[in-house]
Amino acid sequence: MRTLADRRWLLGLLMMAVGAAMHIAALATAPLVVIQPVGILALILIALPGRRSPRMPFLAIALTSVAVGLFVVLAASTSTQAAIPTSAVLSAVLIGAIAVAVLLASGLATTGRRRCALFGTGAGVLYGTVSAVIRAMLQHISSSGLNLIALVFAATIAIALLGAAWLINQAHANGPAAAVVATLTIVDPLVASGIGLFVYHESTNNSVGIMIAQAGCAIVAVVGALVLAGRLPELAAVDGRSTEEHSLQLM
Repeated sequence: MRTLADRRWLLGLLMMAVGAAMHIAALATAPLVVIQPVGILALILIALPGRRSPRMPFLAIALTSVAVGLFVVLAASTSTQAAIPTSAVLSAVLIGAIAVAVLLASGLATTGRRRCALFGTGAGVLYGTVSAVIRAMLQHISSSGLNLIALVFAATIAIALLGAAWLINQAHANGPAAAVVATLTIVDPLVASGIGLFVYHESTNNSVGIMIAQAGCAIVAVVGALVLAGRLPELAAVDGRSTEEHSLQLM
């Protein structure tokens, strides 16, 4: 009950709901390879409250922002709005399920921060897969209406979200919140973008030059995000608040 009376917690919950609604709306209008990479920028928003730190990684922030922006521009110029076959969605779910099963088994076989990292990565895989299924479900409803296939998609999303919630809870119980937030923020966009590229084939018009440029942008963005992820506890401490509070405000 005390949590329900906490205005910060309620504000964070409201922001999470608004963000989820905007995310779904975006997935209804554009391919995964255009929408999902933007999620990596969340690490920048987490780091900004600690900008008073004399060791604020401004270069990492700048490189990550530019790299993500260029990747999205390139993806938008080459992506297609082709129909997503049900077989592709099944493949995406199967790949995600196998990956999560391996991560879960590996996490249960260890403890501490390793388990935290493995469970957090598993949750990120599930969230990325959920975005891919939401994209396919919205496209299916738009073309064929609400039928059995759409309901199966919705059930798959619900099961995946429950699994992700459990994995996140276990990750927090075994390691620092900064590691959980950072893992989710990096893995989720990578998984969803990978499904868009290699399973849904959303970018079929790429030249070799564009593919090299996108790969370079992705590498720079991930490296920058990893640098920011490693600095979250320090930046949060400078601002006088815990990383958990940062994650609450951002979620």
